Amino acid sequence: MFQDNFEELEHWKPFAYSGTKDYPGSPAYSVTTFGELCKLSIVMNEILNKFYAEKSEKRGPERLADDLKGLHGDLESWEANLPVHLKLSTIESTGVVPPPHVLSLL
Repeated sequence: MFQDNFEELEHWKPFAYSGTKDYPGSPAYSVTTFGELCKLSIVMNEILNKFYAEKSEKRGPERLADDLKGLHGDLESWEANLPVHLKLSTIESTGVVPPPHVLSLL
């Protein structure tokens, strides 16, 4: 649980191209993006531990296939539980390009 949500809806515009009028900016969504990146990093850590560990090749193919199915399910669950404002379908339907840190989730 985050105690400080102050920056969540802060207006974001790129610093490098602040003079351009083509991009209206968008809410930063920095708190929810950070939280979702943390959740994704847990799944990525499991991928590294189960498939790229030193002794992973010694595990049987059935076990590896089961792990693969489980991790695939974890990734699908993570994506399904993303907040609406971070989902790709919302971005596509609104046509508003979010900040790069939000796009990193995709």
